[in-house]
Order: sequence, then structure tokens, then C-alpha cells
Amino acid sequence: MAEFHAWAATGTIQNLKSWMEAFGNSSEQPIAPKGRVVVAERVVEHLEFTLQQPDGPDMEVSLSNAGIPLDNGQKVTVVWAAPEDKPQEKTYCIALVNQTTGAVARLSHNLPRLRGEPGLKNALGFGLLSTVPALFAALAWQVAPLGSLPLERGTMFMFTAIGAVLLFGLGALISRWMMDMRAQDDDRKIWSAASEALEAAGAGRHDLAGTP
Repeated sequence: MAEFHAWAATGTIQNLKSWMEAFGNSSEQPIAPKGRVVVAERVVEHLEFTLQQPDGPDMEVSLSNAGIPLDNGQKVTVVWAAPEDKPQEKTYCIALVNQTTGAVARLSHNLPRLRGEPGLKNALGFGLLSTVPALFAALAWQVAPLGSLPLERGTMFMFTAIGAVLLFGLGALISRWMMDMRAQDDDRKIWSAASEALEAAGAGRHDLAGTP
């Protein structure tokens, strides 16, 4: 099972920049009095700012879809997390607390990047492996004494095919369920580590695992 660790930094926001990135079909529409709004299938809000720490170096922070308002001069605590075995390859910001306003942001869209997304290919591969018993049963029927029983080749093929399909579906479902359960367990570990990092940084207690 994967293990994760998290750490946090607290400081004030400086040099805040924000912009929208549109995906899919998009258009700009005017709004009163002189503004414009982007209408698209999917819009991602990007934020960049300098985190000015009182007792440490300035840090450049980049966020996507934080979901809470931020402004220059506000005091925030930012939390990053990474797998313990790959701290340099997979480090992502997963939470932010605006200590000025009290708002809390969970960047849950970064969780799959940390733990990996449950893959359909893996589930299908396990499903294919699950068909092996049906194939062995068909082979055993031919070489064992049971093979002398009157059973047409077409009937045997039909039973084998039905068994293989059922085993494939059952194997794929079980594999997907196991991967989803593992992903949920990894998510709990990540949020628990992030909550501990926030408390250690002086941002107070936040049960990120229970935050909607």
C-alpha cells in the first residue's frame, strides 16, 4: 500500500495573477458595463502568486480551480503532498487555507496525480485472466474421462464461451472495485497527512477528509 506525506508553508500573498483557460467550444460575451465573460464547455481558473514567508524564503505557488477568493496581502497556508517513494516526481498542492477569511480549499483534482487513477486497462486485464479457469475446464473435459461422455463439440464450445464471458465480467468488476477501494484508502491517507501538516503549520485543526 502506498504511503504519503504532506508539508505546509504559511505567508502572505504577493504578486497575485489570475486568468481563465477555456476548453472545448468557447466564446466571449459582453457584460455590463464594460466587461466580458468567457462561455465554454469547461473553464479552468489559474492562480499564481508569491508566498512571502515571515521566517523563510519566498515561494512561487501555482494553483488551478482553487475555488476560494484570494487577494494580495492575505495570510494563507498552502499544503503540498507527495508519495513517500517518489517525493521529487509527484509533488502537488492539495489544500489551501485562507487565514484572513477562514476559507478552506481542497484541491481534490490533484489526488489522481498523486496516487494514480484506477485504470480500465488493468480491470480488463484482470478480467481476461479470469477466463483462464473456463479454458482449463474445457481442456480438462477433453482429456479427462469426462470427455467420453456424450457432449457435442458445439455444446461444449457454447458452455465454454458462456463461462468465459461470465468470468471475464466478474473478474473485471472485482478488479475495478478493488482499485476503487484502494484509491479511497489512499485519499484518506493524503487528507490525513494534509490535516496534520496544517495543524503543524499553525493553521488550526481541519478535517480535510470530512470537508465537502
